[in-house]
Amino acid sequence: MRNAGTRLSSFFERQSKYTILGICFGALAIIGFFDYTLPYAVSMSIFYTAPIMFAAWYAGKKSGDLIAIISLIITWWTDELTAPPEALGWIHTYRMIVRLFFFLFFSMGAAALKARRDLGAARSELDRKQIELLERSHRLEREIIRISEHEQRRIGQDLHDGLGQHLTGIAFMTKVLEQRLVEKSLPESADVTKIVKLVNEAIHRTRELARGLLPVLSDSSGLMSALQQFAGEIEDLFQISCRFDCHDPVLIENRNVANHLYRIAQEAVHNAVRHGHAKRIVIRLDGSDCGGGSLYVQDDGCGIACGQPGSSGMGLHIMRYRAGMIGGSLEVKRAGERGTTVACRFSGQAG
Repeated sequence: MRNAGTRLSSFFERQSKYTILGICFGALAIIGFFDYTLPYAVSMSIFYTAPIMFAAWYAGKKSGDLIAIISLIITWWTDELTAPPEALGWIHTYRMIVRLFFFLFFSMGAAALKARRDLGAARSELDRKQIELLERSHRLEREIIRISEHEQRRIGQDLHDGLGQHLTGIAFMTKVLEQRLVEKSLPESADVTKIVKLVNEAIHRTRELARGLLPVLSDSSGLMSALQQFAGEIEDLFQISCRFDCHDPVLIENRNVANHLYRIAQEAVHNAVRHGHAKRIVIRLDGSDCGGGSLYVQDDGCGIACGQPGSSGMGLHIMRYRAGMIGGSLEVKRAGERGTTVACRFSGQAG
């Protein structure tokens, strides 16, 4: 029954205003005929409200007002023809005025209800489109991050296995050449020594680049090793205290999860250094019985309020998104009067 009513309503909404008015005129003719034939004591006023509301709903308030005025004219005419003389005069005029307001009230009410329904439908459609746009944006972000991670792994692997091995071969051959020149006491041996040193530096930089692009090894303990090494690099680079704590081993088989957790820790530490001006940072990794765990980054910096670029900008957005990618959650809060704590909790089914 409800579907039939919806189909009928959709049918009338597709009709033109003149078609709706034609239907209303036909309905008024029928109602007016019965109003004329029935005794004066039988009021038909309530039946006139049906075409009035119908016109206001499907053709607009002006059409509803038009049908209301025509309904008033018909009722006035039928009353003039059927009413006893004592019912006419100023009493009849008063009734017509009341009836006019009665009819216009129904026209206004129907138009208001229609406008409210249309507004609700428009809001629902807007919400639906916003949800679709948000889902599409999330899919695009996931794809961008996936492609970015894949390309970083590919480039890191190429640097390590390709260019790194190639440079290692060059360094070995140059070292052999250096030894031969030294044995023959040729002056060119000093130049070859410099070349060996430059090649070794190139190998070191290549490995650093590869480790930056591919920080977590493929084994289950790779995240712990990567975070330990990262903490040491932060200490050497910024001359601050950066410690990695992991009381019990947290083994993560999924390399994708491990990479996302490492990037979250990396972003949190960089925010603490750049925006929070922290001097002490602790990276902690805890496991749970269900296979998941928590990653914490705590610092003694000036806190979230001083580090707005890192607390409310793209960095936080990316960290939250990475946490969502592995089925986890991210919380950033102040750690007392000074400092910030970034906590990422992930489940055993993450990734």
